[in-house]
Amino acid sequence: MWSVILKKYKIIVLFCVAGGMMFGLLSLLLPKQYSAESQLYVMTDGRGGMAEVVSIQSVKYLTKSLKYLITTSDFSKKVIDGPDANFDRERWIGLDERTQRYMWKRNVQPCLKEGTGIIRLKVYSENKADALVFSQAVTQTVIQRGFEYLGEGVVVKVVSESIVSKWPARPCYGCNIFLGFLIGGLLSLVWIIRRHSKRHFFFN
Repeated sequence: MWSVILKKYKIIVLFCVAGGMMFGLLSLLLPKQYSAESQLYVMTDGRGGMAEVVSIQSVKYLTKSLKYLITTSDFSKKVIDGPDANFDRERWIGLDERTQRYMWKRNVQPCLKEGTGIIRLKVYSENKADALVFSQAVTQTVIQRGFEYLGEGVVVKVVSESIVSKWPARPCYGCNIFLGFLIGGLLSLVWIIRRHSKRHFFFN
């Protein structure tokens, strides 16, 4: 079988190239999105007389909790209805609860840097300007309303201001082309094997 596949390498290459080109062209039809990224630092204010080890463990727990809470419906409503909502709110208005929750999780993605108390917050929007103000709105809401989730004695500070990506972050053209390349190669193998099996069956 391997000898048959090796003999048909030109067909495999052709399928791979065709798959990559097809996925690349389809990616051009998808809406482009830019990302904006900021970093937040969660810490205790030190006024509670808390032991250092306990304080560190507390920050780890609070950071994980905040990472999850940022993706909730309650927090998203605070951002959308908040005073810093200078971003395009039209894409959030009129959505049912399930759709809005899905869209929020897709476009607001907090990432925890383990053991540091730092949350890397990345948001997505259709243009650079809106991505920036959207990121700032989410960040400011965490800072101003975070005590409602974390309680008193916890401070959230911006350690890296929002920076917008130079190029569209979505779709990932390289990833899609590579995926098309792999799928094309897989389809070519299936086609070669099935054709060889049929020919072998009829001649035997």
